[in-house]
Formats: sequence, C-alpha cells, structure tokens
Amino acid sequence: MALPALLPAGIAHAGNYGATAAGIDGGQVGVGYANNYPNQSEADAVAIRQCEERSSNCRVVGRFWNGGCGYITTAASRGTCYGYGRTPEIARSECEARGCTCQTPVGGCSQAP
Repeated sequence: MALPALLPAGIAHAGNYGATAAGIDGGQVGVGYANNYPNQSEADAVAIRQCEERSSNCRVVGRFWNGGCGYITTAASRGTCYGYGRTPEIARSECEARGCTCQTPVGGCSQAP
C-alpha cells in the first residue's frame, strides 16, 4: 500500500509524482491537481498553476508518488471550503467539516513503478 506524500519539498523519490494545491482569495476558492510527473517540483508547479487560474494565494497542500493518491474538492455553492486527502471520501469529509456542501472530488492515483 502506497502512503500519501504530505512531505516537505526537496525530498526525492524515484517515480511518478502528483500534487494537490488550494488557495482562497476573498470569496474565491481555487484548487489544482497534477498527476504522473517525472519530479515533484513539476507536479507542484502544475497543481499551483491550475489553482491560480481560479484564485490566488495558492499553495501545495498534498503530495503523492508511486501509486499514492490525492484528491481535492471545493464547496458546491457559495463558501470558501476545500478538502484534500488520499481518497475522495477523505477529501469530501474534510471539506464538509468546514461547513459546506462539497463537489465531487477530483484527483487520482499516480502510477506505481
């Protein structure tokens, strides 16, 4: 079983990398997701870039690799809630714990080597 990577940047592991990112700017929430990139910094950059298309103040909130999984979701209507985790259920539960009805999480699992 692969562990989700919620580790600081700069830790190297061989394999396929993924990341989730989130940001809140006033009432606007943005999220981003990247999967199966050759290094963590590239996965982080893609997730942040996707997030910044919808909001600002984006940062990586989850990392995973080599069969690990990452999912992220936001509020289904007005609200500044988001949630992330290694399964869709964890992401939705975390988002709803912040007081919102939340969308179906987006994400997936990286390829195992």
